[in-house]
Amino acid sequence: MNFIPDQTQLQLWDTWVYLAENDDIHLFYLANKPGGAWGYVGHAVSRDWLHWTDLPEIILRGEPGTWDAGGCGTGMVFKHDDGRYYMSYTGALSVNEASGLFTSRDLITWEKLTPKAPYWTRQTTPPYEEDTRRVAISPAWRDAFVTRNPQGEWEAVCSARVNEGAAAGRACLARCKLMGLDHWVTMPPLAHTGKYSSMEVPEIWSFGGKYWVVFSTGSNWGVRLDTESRRAVTGTFYVCADKWEGPYYAPKNNLLIGAGNNQMHSYVGRLLPYHGQYLLYHHYAGNPTAMGLPKVVNVEGDQLYLSPWDGLKGIWQGEAKLEEWRTYPAGVVAPGTWKQNEKTITGHCAYGSDALIAEAHAPNVDMEGTITLKSGRRAGIAVGMRPDKTSNGFACLLDAVAGEVTLTRFVRWEHANGLQLDARVDEVKYPVRRNRTYRFRLLRRDKYLEFFLDNRLVFSSLVPEPAMGGAIACVLESASAAFTIERVHILEPLKHQNAGMKR
Repeated sequence: MNFIPDQTQLQLWDTWVYLAENDDIHLFYLANKPGGAWGYVGHAVSRDWLHWTDLPEIILRGEPGTWDAGGCGTGMVFKHDDGRYYMSYTGALSVNEASGLFTSRDLITWEKLTPKAPYWTRQTTPPYEEDTRRVAISPAWRDAFVTRNPQGEWEAVCSARVNEGAAAGRACLARCKLMGLDHWVTMPPLAHTGKYSSMEVPEIWSFGGKYWVVFSTGSNWGVRLDTESRRAVTGTFYVCADKWEGPYYAPKNNLLIGAGNNQMHSYVGRLLPYHGQYLLYHHYAGNPTAMGLPKVVNVEGDQLYLSPWDGLKGIWQGEAKLEEWRTYPAGVVAPGTWKQNEKTITGHCAYGSDALIAEAHAPNVDMEGTITLKSGRRAGIAVGMRPDKTSNGFACLLDAVAGEVTLTRFVRWEHANGLQLDARVDEVKYPVRRNRTYRFRLLRRDKYLEFFLDNRLVFSSLVPEPAMGGAIACVLESASAAFTIERVHILEPLKHQNAGMKR
């Protein structure tokens, strides 16, 4: 919901960002041409994370017959002691994948340093997985992340697999020391928990008195991944340790961003220190794939969570003026009753479901307010519909009975009084309490929706279709609740900055 390349030229997947000395934000992304395999790095630059200008693409794939002639994989950019910039990349995505390097003096023009051979080849002896005992099509040796260890030495980690244990739990971080830019010495694995079949695009960093590794993986890859709040999750996870060398462990609720129910919505979250905060950036795996909006990383003990970034004001186009609030029962009798004053809307629907709708003329919206579930089951906020009986939207609902927050379709149903509210997109276990006021923030831009509750990210989701309308609604299901809508800002439409592609 932030950046989409011109789809006739490049299609985006994993992203990596480098913050230049002049504060330019350089976005690099693994890319393919329409109908082709990953073989390029797309490149764009911004001053605010929100508005982008394209720069020349970088060809990753080598010439036929070279080690990196096949599909290529993700990397990152770092500045070495010699003052030059370097970009790691993965060549030969398959059994023999390995890591190579590009170099640049200006972050614009790049030269491949490894046309004939990689710098970090896959280790095929224990403790890493041997070819003769391979249990996956790709044993993994990709996505090298280069950084300094606490002693100031250059090291790298990458997604790999150990040689022992259950097939679906062999994922680890391979570790190496850079004795020179062309001399990478493999060391024993840095992190292996036995829980994951893959640990893609890893990064290691220090924050809040601990060391953290973020990586991306998913359910349906040989193992079901549940957390305390979600089932069958896919996205970006984390493990942590008190020391760089570990041991690393997975906290109980260690999904940083992603979705449940075997859905790949948000993927490959990465981190960058920016103006005194750590920002997470990621991509949405939709059609088209888009880079997401930055989010602020926070820590409590061994738990990380994401909150909204203040810089989002840069895509506000002004405040929406809400027109008359109206209820639209599908049947003869309205299921609920509503009252409103200058600041608060209250509603009661003893049985069934109802909504109070106002036209905001804002299909792309950033809104804040509060929800207080007084009694009963569910209450929440919906967006994306028109204020009539002919279009649907999407609702974020607090459920005190199930103890969860639900993102679902908001569907008017003409065969009965009320709404259909159970075509679910995602849900999160959450201890919803009655008579407690919850602060929400909801962002909807095209097919992408983000929902924060009490300043913490709950959903970062793809919805099945773009917004059909610009209305918002207060929603009840067998409940009484009070709502405040404190502000509604219209967001700039999502489009490619240079090509002006139609959305």
